[in-house]
Amino acid sequence: MTEFPPALKHITAWLVLGTAVFLGVQAWQNQRQQSRFSVQGGVIVQSSTAGGTVQGWTGRGALQLQGGVQVERLPITVLPALGSPLLGMDVLGRLRFSQTDGVLRIQAQAGQP
Repeated sequence: MTEFPPALKHITAWLVLGTAVFLGVQAWQNQRQQSRFSVQGGVIVQSSTAGGTVQGWTGRGALQLQGGVQVERLPITVLPALGSPLLGMDVLGRLRFSQTDGVLRIQAQAGQP
């Protein structure tokens, strides 16, 4: 049996490498596009806010703030009608706030994961 020509070997190697890189980029893009939130069972809730009553759903989410504070699988209420994120006391109660020289510091309280 004869060997394949060197040019065919190089083309095959580059095609395999290109396919692997392409699939890796596609997997990475898919992971980046996935929502960090999941809706559980479609339970509809109504919440009273300063802007009025809004409708939403219960779910779980992952929250990561700059500086390393993060919470995973946090029970949340998704309120699509709100224009910006809103943290409740279930998250804020686990944090310690301090301000010195115009710098606000947010840290997890001792004993909190």
